[in-house]
Amino acid sequence: MGTISVTDTLQREAEAVASEYGLRVTATLTRDWNPRTGEFDGKVLDATVTAEGTFEPRDTAAYLRMLRGCERVLALFPSVRPGSTWGTDSASVGGHAGLAGGYCRLSKSGVGIRSARRFTTGS
Repeated sequence: MGTISVTDTLQREAEAVASEYGLRVTATLTRDWNPRTGEFDGKVLDATVTAEGTFEPRDTAAYLRMLRGCERVLALFPSVRPGSTWGTDSASVGGHAGLAGGYCRLSKSGVGIRSARRFTTGS
C-alpha cells in the first residue's frame, strides 16, 4: 500500500472544495530571469494559485457563495514565503466589478511551489 503525500491530500481537498462551489483552480509559477541571456532559466521562484467561478450578474447571494468558496480553496494552500491575496473580494472595487460582471476571482501568491504545480498546465 502506497503512502499519500501532503501534496496529494491538498490537491484532493482543493478539488473537492472547488467542485462543491463550481470553481476552477489554476496556478502560475514565476521563474527566474537570467540577465546574461535575457531568458528565463527555469528556476521557479514563486507560485500563485487562483480560484475563480461565474454566476448570474448582480446576484449578491451567488457572489458571496463564490467568494466564500474561493477563500476556502486558497486557505488550503499554506504561505511559505511573503505574498498576498487579491482579486474580486468585497473589500475592494474588484468586488463590485465581480458582482456586476458575474464572476469571482481570488489569487494568492507566496504558496508552496510543489502544491501549486499540481494546478498548472504544462509545468
